[in-house]
Amino acid sequence: MHRHRGWIIALCFLFAVATFLIHSIHNTYMRDDEEIAMRVTRGDLAFAVWYQAEQDVHPPLWFSTFWLWRQAVGDGEFTSRIYSIYLTVLTLALVYRIGRSWFGVPRYGWFAIAALGCNAYFIIYALEIRPYALIMLVASASMLAFWHWLNAQTWRSALLYGLTVTLTLYLHYFMTFLVAAQTLYGALGMMINAGNRHLGRNSAMSLQPNAHVPLRRVDLPLQFLSAIGLALLLWLPWLPVFVNQVNKLISIESASGQARGAAGIGTTTQATSPEAILGLLNLASSGQPFLLLAVIGIGMVVLVYERTWQGHAPTGAQQRRAAYHLALAWGLGVPVLALLVNLVVAVYTPRYVSYLVIGLGIAVGAALAVLPPRWRWSGLAVFVTLNMIGLPTQLPRDRVPFRALFQQVSAAAQPGDALLLDHADLGNNVLHWQVARYLTPNLWRSRSEDPAQIPDARRIWFVTAEWFNPAVEETFRRVESTHPLQEVVGKCDRDWCYLLQLLEGAPWDSPQTFGEHMAFWGIDIDAVSADSIDVRLWWRVEAAPPINYSIGLHLLDANGALIAQNDGPIRDFGVQVVETSTMQPGKLYMDRRTVTPPNNFVGDAELSLVVYDAQTGERLRLAEGVDALRLKTLTLP
Repeated sequence: MHRHRGWIIALCFLFAVATFLIHSIHNTYMRDDEEIAMRVTRGDLAFAVWYQAEQDVHPPLWFSTFWLWRQAVGDGEFTSRIYSIYLTVLTLALVYRIGRSWFGVPRYGWFAIAALGCNAYFIIYALEIRPYALIMLVASASMLAFWHWLNAQTWRSALLYGLTVTLTLYLHYFMTFLVAAQTLYGALGMMINAGNRHLGRNSAMSLQPNAHVPLRRVDLPLQFLSAIGLALLLWLPWLPVFVNQVNKLISIESASGQARGAAGIGTTTQATSPEAILGLLNLASSGQPFLLLAVIGIGMVVLVYERTWQGHAPTGAQQRRAAYHLALAWGLGVPVLALLVNLVVAVYTPRYVSYLVIGLGIAVGAALAVLPPRWRWSGLAVFVTLNMIGLPTQLPRDRVPFRALFQQVSAAAQPGDALLLDHADLGNNVLHWQVARYLTPNLWRSRSEDPAQIPDARRIWFVTAEWFNPAVEETFRRVESTHPLQEVVGKCDRDWCYLLQLLEGAPWDSPQTFGEHMAFWGIDIDAVSADSIDVRLWWRVEAAPPINYSIGLHLLDANGALIAQNDGPIRDFGVQVVETSTMQPGKLYMDRRTVTPPNNFVGDAELSLVVYDAQTGERLRLAEGVDALRLKTLTLP
């Protein structure tokens, strides 16, 4: 049992992170590139690969694996994100393995998993329906193979590392920054080791765990070049496609006028600037950059002076320092290289180098795990807590939550409802994908961009992505004059703007008029129970009545006896009191009322409506001469 203790605890950490990620799916909404991934993999595999080769600029590996996943589990948004989570769990399992093998103690792996599980950068791309979860997995596998090769110094381990480089080339072109960081680390390590051996000193960056194994300075470069050569040889079939993609990209970017640098994707990348660097630092630290830098700094100091505070040279201290340096080369070297290259070639945006966060997580986990025993777990708890507090500030805020909006509208929609689309962003492919899955087909078929095409619809959902457009506001006011606003779904602020507003007209085509002025346009019964009856009464006047009338909604038993009532002035939308003498001619008022039946009443009851002068009690009469309008017979449970 003790032998498996490390993995058992690691599985607990993995379960906690996976649970959090699965729960987060419900608050994660699709962006444009994710819709493209869903669209191009819905056909056959040949089309998915062809699309990447001819219409896009990505290698085919992730799209092929995602296509296979969809054949097995379906094409829902939830199951698609589950694929990313599945890959992420495998990544975290590798992170535990890295922490344990690089630093020699299982807790380094546990702490690294915890550091990643509360990191905004990691969580965002662990949930994306894009290659980034697989990129993080392959990056972890490549780093594990790279470390094993440096320690074993065998041709077999070198060629195994070369196979992982092949995977990076078939997965995402910008993973070459990882290979570059590995190359610089290996070259620098060999130089330092060679210099220290010449001077007779111990190295702070050992390339092998056993100091008695001689450093084969001739073999290692040759092994590395052979590993890279194997990767390029296996990538050779895709090379013509890559060249074609680059040429197309250059011509497209040049024609668009948004090209930046010698090549690259100017439209989807960021220029290297203080703002870009600060943005990346905030994202990678969950909005806690000083905390991240402090922890990394503490790790560097403690690992260097580990001998001092323990009073002796701890076992494996030299290897832990080397491993920590490699983690920093991964987490800090990759973005530095990307940002530098980005000065001449447009290659940088946070998602393209998202795999760096694994290196940062390992470095942070190591910095906390190497602390003295009395500080380790409390330090981890403080770090996780502060990151969870800052995490929401870094999550995407500009994605329109179409899924939630359409699901809410579909739940509230009724037969006969219509959609009025006014500057509703119909060119958005994500919108169409979400509509097809989350909006009722009948409601979508009822859509129109012309108010004149839906004059008979009683309930109209007014949909817009440009609420502050004067033309939109004018159309809305015109429709609302006959269809008062009932419900608002969505919002319009600095993050995003998308509104679906329910406008509802009166139930009747013609009114029943009390007296000369009080035109009653019908009743909606919203809810009936033993405790309450909720209704909406609709009124309109052509001229305001000279006095203030009281409206009486009465509940009568089977014998016509009054058993409950709700009398008083109109309450527009159940909130604003409107005296009848102040009613605006032509405006439609919706009076929300609740009648409470007597206790233990069971059976049929009838709703009746009266309008009377509250001062004298005199009732207004209808055209038929009666002073009460029988509305609806209800059966109370």
